[in-house]
Amino acid sequence: MTEHAALIRKLRKDRGLTQEQLTEGISQRGTLAAFESRGTKIGFELLVNYLDRMNVTLEEYQFLLNSNSLSNKQKLTNYLINSKKITPAQEQELLNEFEKTGNIYYRLIYAQRKLISNYLYSTIFTSAMKEEIAIIKTYLEKIDTWGHFELAIFSNCLFIFDDDYIIHSFQKSVIKMKAYIDSTYYSEHLSIFILNGIRLSFNRESSRLRKLFLEKLKMLANTHKQSLDLAHYKVFTALDRLADGQRSACKEVEEGIHFFDWLGLTSTTEYLISLKDKLAEQYNESIYTESRTDRKVIVKSKRVPST
Repeated sequence: MTEHAALIRKLRKDRGLTQEQLTEGISQRGTLAAFESRGTKIGFELLVNYLDRMNVTLEEYQFLLNSNSLSNKQKLTNYLINSKKITPAQEQELLNEFEKTGNIYYRLIYAQRKLISNYLYSTIFTSAMKEEIAIIKTYLEKIDTWGHFELAIFSNCLFIFDDDYIIHSFQKSVIKMKAYIDSTYYSEHLSIFILNGIRLSFNRESSRLRKLFLEKLKMLANTHKQSLDLAHYKVFTALDRLADGQRSACKEVEEGIHFFDWLGLTSTTEYLISLKDKLAEQYNESIYTESRTDRKVIVKSKRVPST
């Protein structure tokens, strides 16, 4: 507790607060004095209240407690999130950490990486991949109240779940997170989740998923007034209309593509171009098929009966 005590004392003094000012309405001054001088134990609620009065978040506090650096777990998480590929040695490191600590976190990160890597090259799941899927599903199903971690797992691995499971989990767990997650974090994580869901809905050609995620993206954009969410909503709504056979939506899609290209979001721009071309091609094929069918009907109707 001495490290915590020294940090709380430093934060308090940096902000020009006396012990009386920091503890007013929270605790006795003597409680803080004993904590700062001797490192006596205090409750988590007290610590949170002290930090709140000093306008320091728990995440910032942990960062400062680790000497202005991320913990090994955070470093590993950031690397895995930002790295497109990890080596077999790094995969083994995750399994070793799981064996050493018993923390399911490392096993779930390993499962995610294996499934994502497999999905990039094949949509067929081997028996080994089915084992990883079972680990993730079992974990999520036993957690009643999801947090950032659970939403990230679900979002990253949406492709392993069927439409009914996704819709049910969205209503049961994702929406419930609003009750206790900070709005800034929630909107960021939820935005990523919804965009992943929209992309998956187009990949699967699932109208049910498209309508669900577009509706939620609209609500998110209107609630948090994020221009990027609004831009995503407008371009994906246009793509939705194109998927439903409305050729006139192409112009709006192209406007959205130009916007994301102007922002320098290359991967998003390339994805939107690819999706637009795919949907336009499907539209043309549909028109060609209908045209051929119509011609057959016309020819058949003009056929002169033999005498």
